[in-house]
Amino acid sequence: MSGALSISGNGSQFGEESYEIQISSEDGVHLTSRGTFSFKVLFATVKADFSQNLSLDRDLRPDSYTLEINGPLGIGSRRVEGAVVNNVARVTSGDKEEETQLGTDTPLILGTFSTYAVIPFLFRSFGEKEAVDFQVISLLWGNGEGDGARKSNGETVLRVERTGDVSIKTGAREIIVDRYVLTSGIGDSTILAKDDEFLALIATSDQGSLIAYRSDYFPQGIDLP
Repeated sequence: MSGALSISGNGSQFGEESYEIQISSEDGVHLTSRGTFSFKVLFATVKADFSQNLSLDRDLRPDSYTLEINGPLGIGSRRVEGAVVNNVARVTSGDKEEETQLGTDTPLILGTFSTYAVIPFLFRSFGEKEAVDFQVISLLWGNGEGDGARKSNGETVLRVERTGDVSIKTGAREIIVDRYVLTSGIGDSTILAKDDEFLALIATSDQGSLIAYRSDYFPQGIDLP
């Protein structure tokens, strides 16, 4: 599977990302992506490029992850590396390291927006379940304070629940898609998909709204339900 995402916050586009997902019963799942995003520094808006690699083993459990961000003159540049060894997820960003002990819930790596495209496939791999709880491995945590390793004993659990079909419009077309509600302690969001194919991620809060949608399928945008 492959796709292209347009990413907007409060109605203004600030990023785009293209990705490819390879799925094999022997080798597991591999996701690669590239993209750009813009952010403000003082009175200027700068654009950074990024690339990402995510690997799940044949049992669909996280194996490794890398994210490389390159900003102009080094502004916003960052490299994040993650690996799961002996049921411990270790994430390194610069000279900071964080370890998370995996619990009983299915582990889920969430990096940039394309990593959400794996969720419909993972959910459907569980068969006819109405909801699945995932333990999120956080890869984009802040720099924090102090040096050395930080150990996280608390779990961030993301519940994914399929809540039926909805109709979306794009131009003169109308299509029926699957809706998933994502609930966690850090906020709620919605995924729209067609079978295993990710179509959009929508999140709203008191601070505003965010949407990442498939611009290769919907070049004119989509009307959300």
